[in-house]
Parts: sequence; structure tokens; C-alpha cells
Amino acid sequence: MGLEPIVAEELRGLGAHNVKEERGGASFEGPPAMAERACLWLRAANRVLYPIAKFKVDDDASLYAGIYKLPWENDIAPDGTLLVFPNGPSTWHGHKQFIGQRYVVQMNYMTTSTKAKAEMRRHHLSAFIKRVTRAA
Repeated sequence: MGLEPIVAEELRGLGAHNVKEERGGASFEGPPAMAERACLWLRAANRVLYPIAKFKVDDDASLYAGIYKLPWENDIAPDGTLLVFPNGPSTWHGHKQFIGQRYVVQMNYMTTSTKAKAEMRRHHLSAFIKRVTRAA
């Protein structure tokens, strides 16, 4: 074990419920405000993943169909932009693939279209560089 017990104790100190130590971190339950507190105040963790739904994804179409069905109006303002990036066994992130299945959808909510366009430019450049350096 590494920092898992420390992360779990920090979460309990923040008021998280059902805290469990897991390989590489800890899980917990709580309202969105608890996830926000975790993002701001955890010292031993470097990220907080907030699962919002589970559904079967076979291809891009089923990914977007599942995302469109979620009640986004409950959590985000309608005038922003939500960027969605699938992350799975055939994607490359600049490091060796982890062993086992690893499927995640990364989402970035942008409050302005200017910021969304800048983020997409950065993503396309990053993806291009990763493809070129991976092929070398």
C-alpha cells in the first residue's frame, strides 16, 4: 500500500461517507459538494474522479446516445460547451498502457465558446504529437 490510507483518512476528515481504500486511491460517496471539497482539500490525492453514470458503449454512436440521455440540466448551465473524449484500450496517453480494461470518458465543461475552441485546438495538437512520437 502507498498513499491509500492517507487519502482515505483525509476523505473521512472532509466528511465523506462510505470511504474505502482501493488500489491506487480511495472511493467515497457523497453529494457533488463533497467531490468539490475533495478536489480543493485533498493533499495526498492528485485527482478526483466523479462517476455520473454507467452504460454500455459499443461505438461512438452508443457513447453519444448514452451521454445525451443524462440529465445535464440538473448540474450544468445550458450556455456552456461540454467536450467529451473517450479513453479506452486503443487510446494512448503518453505512458505505457495499464494492464486490464480501462474505459473512461473524460469530460471538460467550458463556460465560453472561446475556451472550448482553445481546448479543442490543444487536444488536436496533443493527439497529433502523440501519434507522431508513437509511430517513431
